[in-house]
Amino acid sequence: MRIGDSLTGERVRVRDYRRSDLEFVTGMWFDPENGAYLSDPDRDHVDAVYQKALDRMEDSPDGYYLVVELAGSGERAGTCCMFPDEAGKVYDIGYCIHKSHWRQGLGRETVSLLLHWLRERGAQTVTAEAAAENAASRALLDGLGFEVQRKSRFKKYRMDVEFESVVYAKTLAPHTKGKDDAAMDMLELIAKRTSYRGRYLPQPVPREDLRKIMEAGLAAPSGCNKQTTSLIAVDGPEVLARLKAAIDPPVASTAPAAICVLTRKIFAYRDRCYQVQDYSAAIENMLLAIKALGYESCWYEGHITDLDRIDLKMAAVLGVPEDYSLVCYLPVGKAAQEPRPSPPKKPFEERAWFNGFGGQETGEGSGE
Repeated sequence: MRIGDSLTGERVRVRDYRRSDLEFVTGMWFDPENGAYLSDPDRDHVDAVYQKALDRMEDSPDGYYLVVELAGSGERAGTCCMFPDEAGKVYDIGYCIHKSHWRQGLGRETVSLLLHWLRERGAQTVTAEAAAENAASRALLDGLGFEVQRKSRFKKYRMDVEFESVVYAKTLAPHTKGKDDAAMDMLELIAKRTSYRGRYLPQPVPREDLRKIMEAGLAAPSGCNKQTTSLIAVDGPEVLARLKAAIDPPVASTAPAAICVLTRKIFAYRDRCYQVQDYSAAIENMLLAIKALGYESCWYEGHITDLDRIDLKMAAVLGVPEDYSLVCYLPVGKAAQEPRPSPPKKPFEERAWFNGFGGQETGEGSGE
């Protein structure tokens, strides 16, 4: 099986095996550190191992055998694989990063790319097995939302070495449907929205979609209806490049579009101004609209409004008048990697109660 085009992330690229990869692949298998938790090495039958690797260089019928390389230089940095069930709904994956690239987060990015690719192709469940003592691999799976299913054991290929292992599984949410399909329930949409800080695909965002996102923002509630929030969508390559160049250190550098949120101080009832509440509500509306339309984003505010005042440089690029402040930058685009799960929230009971603070009801009835 072949994936065809490579899968490219922020730092790594995943592609099919080639015959020129033979020395690299077998070198990893036979290396005592890299091969410590692999089932493949058979140091007593070198010829058989080379033949097995060569077979995988071809269009292997049992699964996908892939090389991980650095996106910038093309240097090989590891291997990974995917094995589907007969229906193509459940995939077992494996991964191994070369020891020269350990502790750089490349394994996590590699698995994220695989998850994104599988989700787009209708896979429902992904499984992976890690040696119980391989803390790094287990932490990777935990961090990507895999859950422990059971304990097991695996034996190294034709060797008298056996490990305790842990089998993990992750259920993949269906790929977000198109802009004309409102199938995602609103409550589910709210629960699944995450802050995306990965690489974006180089696919333009249609202006029709950008307009829908901005309309959702402008529909947000506004204190005393003063409507202090304004928006600028940026999709022109030259302007977008100048805008990104003003952001240091860079964020969302591969996003094909962005929305900049502006606010203006307009006093309302009793000389109060609700501009922060206004633009916060608008941003949340837009983040949900972005997700509903199949895109990803992240709320960048503190990054651009800190003491170095990146917001002023961005405002200059866009010709924003002095009585407006640029307070937020929302990249918009299709994710090239599987979005990371949101950090766990505190239990409901620690932050929300009925009829009184801390669960001490002050009324006569509990409502139960």
